Amino acid sequence: MEQTRRDTVIELLCAGHRPTAIIKLLKYPRRTVYDITKKWEESGMSKRYEHRPGMTGSSQEVHQGDTHAHPRKKAWGPPVVVPWMDSVASGTPYIFQQDSAPIHKAKFVQSWLRKNVPNFSDVNSWPPNSPDLSPSDYY
Repeated sequence: MEQTRRDTVIELLCAGHRPTAIIKLLKYPRRTVYDITKKWEESGMSKRYEHRPGMTGSSQEVHQGDTHAHPRKKAWGPPVVVPWMDSVASGTPYIFQQDSAPIHKAKFVQSWLRKNVPNFSDVNSWPPNSPDLSPSDYY
């Protein structure tokens, strides 16, 4: 109940309502609304940050061929994806089948999976009528 009250008051504050209007609207105690408002403002979440476009030294830093210059791209691959798939498969052979999500069709993702995942089935070998991605129905 308390969390619901906090969330409701903060949503109304974000929408631009003043504490007195929130008290009248929700019929919450004054003390509750003002305490929530004070803590929310002290947390710094009530402040809007200035938006500035990101600047890089050159366009080569952003894209170099098929590689995507994201600081965590290596962390997504070997330390996460392959061990997770191996633990789920428990040593049995598996097929990593793609869906039609744009990120999965990216050239970098496709090339990485082709090199690092055994029995990889790329986005172009999608079986017909496979809404649940059940390869056993088609092979």
